[in-house]
Amino acid sequence: MNLTVGSHSIYLSDGNKIPLIGLGTYSDPYKTPKGTAYESVKCAINFGYRHFDGALVYFNEHEIGQAICEKIADGTVKREEIFYCGKLWNTFHPPELVRPALEKTLKTLQFDYVDLYIIELPLAFKPGDTFYPRDENGKYIYHKADLCATWEALEACKDAGLTKSIGVSNFNRRQLEMILNKPGLKHKPVSNQVECHPYFTQPKLLEYCRQNNIVIVGYSPLGTSRDASWVNLKCPPLLEDPLLVSIGKKHGKSAAQVVLRFNVQRGVVVIPKSFNQKRIKEDFEIFDFSLTEDEMKAIEGLNKNIRFVELLMVRGARWPGGAVGWTGSCSSVGLRFESRLGCLAMDWRPVLGVSPPPPALHPVLPGRLRFPVTPYGTSGFESVCVCVCVCVCVCDLGLPWLTSGQPCTCRSFFS
Repeated sequence: MNLTVGSHSIYLSDGNKIPLIGLGTYSDPYKTPKGTAYESVKCAINFGYRHFDGALVYFNEHEIGQAICEKIADGTVKREEIFYCGKLWNTFHPPELVRPALEKTLKTLQFDYVDLYIIELPLAFKPGDTFYPRDENGKYIYHKADLCATWEALEACKDAGLTKSIGVSNFNRRQLEMILNKPGLKHKPVSNQVECHPYFTQPKLLEYCRQNNIVIVGYSPLGTSRDASWVNLKCPPLLEDPLLVSIGKKHGKSAAQVVLRFNVQRGVVVIPKSFNQKRIKEDFEIFDFSLTEDEMKAIEGLNKNIRFVELLMVRGARWPGGAVGWTGSCSSVGLRFESRLGCLAMDWRPVLGVSPPPPALHPVLPGRLRFPVTPYGTSGFESVCVCVCVCVCVCDLGLPWLTSGQPCTCRSFFS
């Protein structure tokens, strides 16, 4: 069964199409023999794959590009039939580095454009030649960054024809809202690549993305290899689950095929990674059967909110919309500004034992905007939120500048 642009694909919000199944190409360059990705991609194309997911930091884009170019040259496929997703790494978040990063990917692949280019993580590392910068204590070195500015640089890449579509990866709802509510948004994210499988079905995020016409692309859809360096080994092996095995036997399929069919059937694109030719072929053979409504519900019931993939580099990171938080500063003396993430509200809190009267909560939207607040009957002031989801402003109500209603400007930043 060949996968063409017109079959087994779904539309993205910008009118382009994405195949429902792709080949993940992540590899550890220290453990994977040279040429592995090259042979796997050529094999996958022969089996019918047209979607390939790669990244600069997988260190094998040269092999992937070579394999695709050779299959185009021998007439097996046309470039317009291939869907390639590349990723912007953490060290390239400053706007001026985004296009050079994409151009480096294009040069390595020998492509004129990629089909999808995504922000790999909503946090930034210190820019430089080292992809994983660490300090003398071995801790990652993070970088202050504005996701909205990074997104604008991706928009420029799309407008320049370097990528057909743009999206994100590992974004939660708050982080998506930052982009979607950004003033002057030209192109919305068409996709969000996240871990997604029966033990981690992502129901809330999936529903939010559906409402905003954002396609979920599920990585590690089969769980993962049991690599202790980055996988939570406390998680039970997904493909040994009795329910999945039994449903597979009913359909004459493997548990892996059932898992992939489950996600595809609910509109989630899957990118299983394998360099094993037998498994590559097996993973693609999911379009000749379907799961019943009862089977879908039973598999949904397996959700344990378990992540197999532990993003160790984000532990302790300050990233927008997450649960770790930011700190902030204020241009006016006497207003202590603190940013806390998790809800969209401005919260006036008591200081020196004095509590302001209702209303206590004032809605805040991400992006640069102004809104009035009038605690204690003052004429109000304006606060400028740059890219924060929550501003908690604690006021010393005894200061004359506040009671006289003079303006104050708050600006958020990474710390």
